[in-house]
Amino acid sequence: MFFVVSTGRSGTATVAEMLSSVPGYVCLHEPDPALILESSGYRYGDITADEIAAVLQQTRHSRLDGRIYCESNQTLSLIIPVLAETFPQARYIWLLRNGLDVVASAVQKQWYSGFSENHNRYEDCTPLEKAWIDGRVRGDRTVDMSGVEWDRLDRFGKCCWYWRYINRLIGCDLNELNVDSYYLLRLETLVQQMPSLLAWMGVETSDGLIAVQQNIAKRRPYHWSRWNQDERQVFESWCGDLMDDYYPEWRNVDGNWQGVAYQSPPVRNQLSYLLAGIRSFIRNYL
Repeated sequence: MFFVVSTGRSGTATVAEMLSSVPGYVCLHEPDPALILESSGYRYGDITADEIAAVLQQTRHSRLDGRIYCESNQTLSLIIPVLAETFPQARYIWLLRNGLDVVASAVQKQWYSGFSENHNRYEDCTPLEKAWIDGRVRGDRTVDMSGVEWDRLDRFGKCCWYWRYINRLIGCDLNELNVDSYYLLRLETLVQQMPSLLAWMGVETSDGLIAVQQNIAKRRPYHWSRWNQDERQVFESWCGDLMDDYYPEWRNVDGNWQGVAYQSPPVRNQLSYLLAGIRSFIRNYL
């Protein structure tokens, strides 16, 4: 049994599809119930671990249709202690995407605006959109900061705080487990790490696996190269230390930002990836 934990906008849908192509495994992406409100409620102290565990026991099982169960779901990042208690044999894939790209995508997706990218008023949002709006974790509801401090942050700052908070939380909670219980997977090196990841999972080969980008943003993200000086300072303040730890290449020796590159797949596999990308484009846009 495997759980993929991550922030939103980090490739959880892509990894779910990829793992589902492994013989003998199935990976669901944010299955019902997705635990959107429950997970943040647990961190606020509004919902007990026992209540979360009861839902997990009823809806998650180590095997599904005879295949090993995996789940890729950003909400699980908030309830790792409950998962560990409920499923002692479970293992975790920490899917990490660099903060520059996550914040850029989250801002574009209208996170912490009170509405969605599809509707400019909360009242017009779908029930699922409202659940994500209401369930997205807030600093003032955790012990991370006061209400005054939270209100001082603009939407951009809240997205920066989110990336830092979730990844630090994942790191702290996973470090309480056995060191062999989790695997750190960087989205930017997904293809290169795949043989190592699958070996860690007990899969003998990665031949034929194709990672196709899923849940593609509908509009161009607010790329870091367009951020103003104040936004850059906010990002540095919230995310700089964690970026230095996990993405030391994100700035050069002079301290100037240079971003984080995605590593291309090996040449022998590029045609397969190209064809898969075309299929993904048709699925998402045509």
